[in-house]
Amino acid sequence: MKAPALILTLLLLALSCTFDSIGGSETTNGVMARIVYPDGTPAAGSAVRLRRADYVSDISVLSKKSKGFADMITDSQGRFIIDEIDTGDYCVEISNTGENPLQGGAVLLKFTIANDRDTVNLGTEILLPFASLLGEINSATTDYRRLFAQIRGLERITEVAADGTFSFDDLPAGTHSVRIVDSSSALVKEVQNVQTSPGGTFTVKITESSNFSSFIQINTSYAGISSSGVIENFPLLVRLESPAFDFSKAHAAGNDIRFSKIDGQSLLYEIEEWDPLLRKAAVWVLMDSIRGGVTDQFIVMSWGTPGASSLSDGAAVFNTAFGFSGVWHFNEDPSAGSGAIKNRTANVFHGTASSSMTSANAVSGVAGGALLFNGVSDSIEAGLLELNGNYTLSCWVKIDQGPSVNWRFIMKEPAYTLWYDTRWGGFRAEHFVHIADEEKWVWRGIYQDTKDSLPNQSAQLDVWYHLASTWDGGKIRLFINGEIADSSLNLAENPIASEEQLFFGGRDGEFFKGIMDEVRIERVARPAEWIKLCYETQRTGGTVVRY
Repeated sequence: MKAPALILTLLLLALSCTFDSIGGSETTNGVMARIVYPDGTPAAGSAVRLRRADYVSDISVLSKKSKGFADMITDSQGRFIIDEIDTGDYCVEISNTGENPLQGGAVLLKFTIANDRDTVNLGTEILLPFASLLGEINSATTDYRRLFAQIRGLERITEVAADGTFSFDDLPAGTHSVRIVDSSSALVKEVQNVQTSPGGTFTVKITESSNFSSFIQINTSYAGISSSGVIENFPLLVRLESPAFDFSKAHAAGNDIRFSKIDGQSLLYEIEEWDPLLRKAAVWVLMDSIRGGVTDQFIVMSWGTPGASSLSDGAAVFNTAFGFSGVWHFNEDPSAGSGAIKNRTANVFHGTASSSMTSANAVSGVAGGALLFNGVSDSIEAGLLELNGNYTLSCWVKIDQGPSVNWRFIMKEPAYTLWYDTRWGGFRAEHFVHIADEEKWVWRGIYQDTKDSLPNQSAQLDVWYHLASTWDGGKIRLFINGEIADSSLNLAENPIASEEQLFFGGRDGEFFKGIMDEVRIERVARPAEWIKLCYETQRTGGTVVRY
C-alpha cells in the first residue's frame, strides 16, 4: 500500500480563486480545507497532521523529544491540500499554539476517501480552544506494569502514572477513542465516544472489568424537556448498529454488555434484541434520573469480558414499583403458543395470539421486533389487567387501510381503550365509568366528550405514530408523537372493573390492520415531558441518545 504523499503543492496558489469549489482542482484523490481563527483571519502556519482513523501512536515515540511531527503547514491563507491518499477513513488535526494566546487552538476533521478519484473539500473551519482530558484507570496492576494512553486517529500518547492517572491538555474538541495499552502495545482497555468540548475538561474513569467501553450521550436539549425538569426511573432505549458498534468484539448474545453511570454505579438493563448477523441491537437501560435541557449527561457501556453471564432483566427495568403494570415488546413469535407474548414486568399478563397469527406476523418494529395484524382476525389476548386509578396507555402503530370502522389498538371492554375511529378520522381514548349521581354507565374521554368539536387527527398510512393517553383523576389527555393532541372534559370517575379480557389489535369486528410495537399500560399518569421523552428517544432518527 502506498504511503500518503503529504506534500503542500503549488496547487494552493492555483486554487486561490476556486478553493471552495472542488471542480477546479487537478487533485485525483485527497482532502483540502481552509482554516481560520475565530476572528476570521487565516490560521497561517498551522500544523496539519493526517492520520488514519484507526491510527495509534507507537510507544517508541516517547523516547523522542516530540510526540509527533508536523506533516505540513497551512499557507498564508490558512489553506492546505493533501493528495494521493489511499481509500479509507481519516482524521486531520490542525493546531496552532498562536503567538496570541487568544488565537491558539485546534480543530479535528474526519472524512472518508471512497475511491481513487475522490477529493474531499472540507470547506472553511475555525480553530477553537484546546480541550483537556483527565483520565484515571482503576487497576490493581499499575504498580508492576507500564501503561500508556493513546488517542485513536491522533499523534498522542502519554504514560499512565503509578497512581493510574493520565492527561492530555492539547486535544482538538470532538469525539475521541482512548486506548490503554501496556509496554508491548497489548490492549488493556478502549473507551469510545469520549466527547471533549472547546476549552473544556472531560474526566474519564476506566476500569479493567471489560476490554471495551463507550460513552453514550443523553442530549435532552433536543427533546423539549424543561431545563429545570428531572425525569426519574426512565427506561432509556439504546440502539446499537454497525459500524458504530463492532459486534464481533462482544458476546454473540450480548451477555457481556454492561451499563453504568460515570461514577461507576451499575445500571439495570434489558436486552430486547441482539442480532450479530444483522449487526443491530436494542437495549433498555433504567435511568434513575434524566435531566432536562442538557447536553452533558453521559452513561458508560462496557463489553468484551470473556465468559460473562447476561444480566438482562426486564422485570427490574420495568419495575412495578415505578408504575409499570404491563410492557409488551412484541418481539416474540406469536405462533409459539399460550402466553408467548411476554409481559416484561413482574406481572403475569402474558399475551396469547389468535390462531390466525403465525411466525410471519413477527416483523421489525421501532425497537426490536413488532407484530403485524391483518385487520380481520389477528389479535393478542392479555388477561384481566384492571385499572382502578390514574393510568397511561401507550403504543407505537403503523397503519394500513383495514376494513373495520374502529381500529382498536388497546381494548378492554368495558373498561378502557386506545383506538382510531375512521368515521371521525382521528385517534381516540376513553374509559368506561359509573356515574353514581345519575345511576348510569358511560364511556368518557376523547370522542365521547369532544365528538362535536374533534380536531383533525387523520392518520397517514405506513407512518409510525407514538400514541399515549393519560388520566390523572381529572382529564383524559391524548398525545400523538409526544405532543398533546386533545383532552376530555373533567372526569373524576375511575375506569370500572371488567371481567372481559384485555386485547391488543382489536376484537369482534374492530380489528386493526398494520404493525404495532411497544405496548405499555401503567398505573400512573405520566407527565407530558415523560411522554415527549419516550417519543424522542424511541423514534427512528432521534438525536437524544447518541452512541
